[in-house]
Formats: sequence, structure tokens, C-alpha cells
Amino acid sequence: MADEYGFKPRYPPTAPLASTDPAFHIKCEHTSVRSRHCPQCYPSWPPPPGGSSYPPPYYPPPPSGIPSYPPSHQYPPSPPSRPHYPPSYSPPRHKCPICQSVLHGGPGSNCRQCHAVGVGYPTAPSGVQPPRGGTKAYYWVDTFARGSVPSTALHGGHDVDGEEIFVGRAFHEGDWIPAKVIPGRNVAYVAYAGGEHAKDHYQVLCEQRFDWIPSSGGHIPPGAVEGGRTSDGETLYIGRAHHDGSLTIGKIHPSHGVCYIPFGGREIGHHNYEILVLRS
Repeated sequence: MADEYGFKPRYPPTAPLASTDPAFHIKCEHTSVRSRHCPQCYPSWPPPPGGSSYPPPYYPPPPSGIPSYPPSHQYPPSPPSRPHYPPSYSPPRHKCPICQSVLHGGPGSNCRQCHAVGVGYPTAPSGVQPPRGGTKAYYWVDTFARGSVPSTALHGGHDVDGEEIFVGRAFHEGDWIPAKVIPGRNVAYVAYAGGEHAKDHYQVLCEQRFDWIPSSGGHIPPGAVEGGRTSDGETLYIGRAHHDGSLTIGKIHPSHGVCYIPFGGREIGHHNYEILVLRS
């Protein structure tokens, strides 16, 4: 509250002058300062405005959520050490069946050494693996529909419209069956159970070290190329026959004594045919 001259008193109000205050010259028993500064000796002073005190008896605690300094908690643990390089585990290495070099892209990838395309055998649904040739004179390349055939693919014949036919094989109903591959139509056909069946995943025979020799009645000459196998374990061989102006690839079934070709949606048997053999 201002005085008659407009001046406001300091807060807390100053004690009486030393000439009129006998306690000015007396030390307080509660503190080491003069008694006029002791709140116990002068409890009659009015409280400060707003409930605050001057000077404040203590500093207020920090707001919640603000960590104290130094922090009472421990620092987070250091991240785990990184694995050393090279790692101790090495993945299995797949090799090219032709030149035995390591396939950097895994099974089904291209070989960098002998340039074989898509070497490797696909896993059949029944777990039956395709038969493997006992010599490195040829190899099979995995191919999909709408994919080009390798430059070393074996040309085996022609269709009625002049489309080229290449030698292949495909998995069907538990059998690996020799197939006629027609790249111009992006499909391969196999003969099975009296019908012609289209396949979009097949293998193409590569290299050119073969000869076609006449045969009949299921006769299998020495050096005949194994092209497939039935689910019962009987070996199927690669043959071809002339039919309605075409030279079509088919399967030679020794126990049946014929060469079956897929043609016009049917499985057609021929007693006279040509069989594929390795060139001597």
C-alpha cells in the first residue's frame, strides 16, 4: 500500500529503525542473524501476496517428467556386437552338372563357365527326379513358356505349318515324358493316356552330338538317349516319326513296342520310327 507520497514499501517490510527497535542490537536465539530478520521473533508480519514467501524457503521441485541431473537411471546397454566377416556359416554350393563349376545364382541359374542356361532339374510334385544322362555330351535346360530356347537346343523336326520342333521333356502325371517343344507357339506337348497335353514348364535338350537312326518294334539300340521315365520306373527314349506332313518328337515305350507322338490332340502310336542316339 502506497504512502502519502506515492511510494510503496519494500516487501517484506523493513524493520523499525535501530534507534527505536531494541531487538536490532540483539542476536536471535533461533538464527545467527539479528532478531528482526527471524520469522519466529516477528510472526505478526502479514503473509506475502499470492501465498508465496520471500525469500522462498526452498526451491520448488522440477515438473514431473523432467529427468534430474545427473540422471538416476543407467544408460542403455551398448548394442550387440556385429557378426564378424566373413561369416562362419557358408551356404551350400550348387555345381553345374556340365562343367562342375559353382553356380553363383544357385540351382536353375546360368553357368558362367560353360554358359549353360538354367541348369538344374526342377523338383517334381511327386518327388521323382528326372533321369540324368551318364555323359556330359548333352544336358537339359529348364525353360518356361514364352521363353527363348538356348542356341544349342537340339532341333528335332517340324510341324505341318513349318514351325520348328525341338527335343524336350516335361513332367506329367508322375512321368517324365519326352516332349515336342514349339517355341513359335510358346508351348510343349507330351503324349499320355491317349491324349496330347500342353505344358508351359519343360526342359530342352542341348548340344548337337546326336544321330537319328531308324528303328521299330520297341528296339533300343546301344547309345540311345534316355528321355524320361514312368512312375513305375520304366525308361522312355526319345523318338520321332512322320505324320501328316510333320516330323514330330515323341516317346518310345519299349514295353509297348511303339513310339507315341502327340498330334492333333491325340496320342498316336508308330511302329516304325527314328530313335535318338549319341554320336559315336
